[in-house]
Amino acid sequence: MSELKQIHAQLLRTCLFFDPYIASKPAFSALQDSGSLHYARLVFSQISNPTIYTCNSIIRGCTNKNFHHEALLFYSEMILQGLVPDRFTFPSLFKSCKGLNEGKQIHCHVTKLGFASDSYIQNTLLAMYSKCGCLVSAERLFDKMDDKIVVSWATMIGAYVQWNQTDEAIEVFERMESENMKPNEVTLVNVLTASLMDAYCKRGCVSLAKDLFEAMPVNNSLMDACTHLGCSSYIMKENIEMDAPLGTAIVDMYA
Repeated sequence: MSELKQIHAQLLRTCLFFDPYIASKPAFSALQDSGSLHYARLVFSQISNPTIYTCNSIIRGCTNKNFHHEALLFYSEMILQGLVPDRFTFPSLFKSCKGLNEGKQIHCHVTKLGFASDSYIQNTLLAMYSKCGCLVSAERLFDKMDDKIVVSWATMIGAYVQWNQTDEAIEVFERMESENMKPNEVTLVNVLTASLMDAYCKRGCVSLAKDLFEAMPVNNSLMDACTHLGCSSYIMKENIEMDAPLGTAIVDMYA
C-alpha cells in the first residue's frame, strides 16, 4: 500500500491520473491481497469521469477479494449514476451473488441489456444457479445454450454432484461423451466426486468403470476411486509417477 500510494501521488502530480484507463489501475491494485477497499473507493471518488472499464475493475477487485456485498453495492451505485454496464460487468457480479434473489435480479439486467446469449456470461450465470441450488433454472439455461464448452458441462455435472443427484450427473456426462466433447480435469474431478466409477460398479457395470478410468488423461487425482474399485495395483503396474498428492492418497488409503 505504501508503494501504491507513492505511485498514486506521482500520477496526480503528472496529471496522468485523469486518464480513466490509468486511474482504474491504482483502484484495482488497492483491492489486491495487501490492499484496502476503503482506499480503492477513495481513488474511484477522485475520478471525474469514470468509464465502465474503471467500474468493472472495482467490481472485479471486490469479487476477487471476497468483498461480495461491496461488489453488488457498487454495481447498484453505478446504475444510479447512469453508467451502463457492458458484457464484462456481469461475470464478477454473478460470482458475488450469495442468494438466488440477487442472482435473478442481475439475470434480468443481463437479458434487458441484450447479453443473454453471451457464452461467458451464460457460464457464470450457470455457476450461480448451481451454487444457489436452483437446478431447475440451471437446467433450463444449460439446455438453451447454443455453445456449450467444456466448462459448461463441468459446471452442470458439478451442480448435480453438489446437490446429491448422482444419476443426473451420470446422464450429463454420458451426453457429453455422445456429443464428442472431451472432458477437462475439472469435469473429471466432478465426475469422480459423484463416485461415478463406484456407481457403475454397484450397478454391475465394471467394464464401464474401467473404460472411464482408462480414458482419464490425469491419473494422479484418482486414488480414492482406485480404492473403491480395488485397483490400487494399477498405480504400480503403469509406473505412474509418485508425487506428493498421490503418495498422500496412498497413505490415506492404507490408514
